[in-house]
Amino acid sequence: MKYAKTLPGKTVPVEIERAGTRLSLNMTLDKHLNGFHWEGRMGVHTQPPQWAANKRYLFQLPLPAALHEAAKEVQLIAQFNGVVIQKLLSGKISLLSLGGPIAIFETSTLAFQQGLAIYISFLGLLSLMLACINLLPIPGLDGGQLLFCVIEGIVHRPIAWHWQQLFLRAGVVCLILLMVQATVNDILRLFY
Repeated sequence: MKYAKTLPGKTVPVEIERAGTRLSLNMTLDKHLNGFHWEGRMGVHTQPPQWAANKRYLFQLPLPAALHEAAKEVQLIAQFNGVVIQKLLSGKISLLSLGGPIAIFETSTLAFQQGLAIYISFLGLLSLMLACINLLPIPGLDGGQLLFCVIEGIVHRPIAWHWQQLFLRAGVVCLILLMVQATVNDILRLFY
């Protein structure tokens, strides 16, 4: 794999084994932007196995049990979002991994191709992720307004209007920069 990383976009000889027979082929490596430099990738993957009908099952729950399972799933996804946001803020996950409107469109198209149940599940996941982001304590989002309310409750007086405006402008600038970064990432993924 180290060899492939050093040759983005180059054609390299590859030897594979298929059904006990060795074949020599040429493969053009994919280009992937990692930070500020390009890396080569092979893009080799296996087909997921098709499950036999007797290995698949459908279970239905009564409404109270279904609501309980749904609440557990929502809690798990919210915790996952919290971990991802924490890692983004600490720099453990690069801002280059953010996806914007193009990535959302591509993913929703893939989910739709998998069937209606997967598509509806994806829409629910997307809505929950947006709700988690909306609750971040950034002025301009609902979480920022909640933060202002908490601060006003602690100090027992409203925050000065000029401070609210200043924080709101800073929050909107941060959100715009994040949206621009996500859209640039999408464009880079399309062309490279």
